[in-house]
Amino acid sequence: MRLPRDVQTLSQLVNVFVTEDQWDKLSPKGAVGAASSIVYWNPWVVLNLWEHARTGNHRAVQEGCQKIKQLVQFLQRTFGPMGYTDTAYDRLGGAASGFLKGGLRIRSPYTQPTGQHVAMLQQGYRDNFPEMLELEPE
Repeated sequence: MRLPRDVQTLSQLVNVFVTEDQWDKLSPKGAVGAASSIVYWNPWVVLNLWEHARTGNHRAVQEGCQKIKQLVQFLQRTFGPMGYTDTAYDRLGGAASGFLKGGLRIRSPYTQPTGQHVAMLQQGYRDNFPEMLELEPE
């Protein structure tokens, strides 16, 4: 895979943003931020993980990235078959953590999150990534 080498080369010219689940491999190569909605599902989780990446705490970054990868897999398995994409995941993730206070309503063509779907993701958070429900910084 050339991606780490490509990020290292590109980071000499511009700021490279990747999804948080890639920070374990790409932050040492020059990635400097995130390009996903997970930050507004729970900013403290993401900021804490970035602080570990920035300071070279590789074990904490690997553990955090693994949790995010498992969360993404859960989302794809559970909500992907329902037609979830893009902004539907954005609304669902933020509503389930309690960080986003807006409603669930979104326009077509996106799948409309429901209260039942929020409860399903909250249970997924409790089972696999309870930190997503902790909205206060440590």
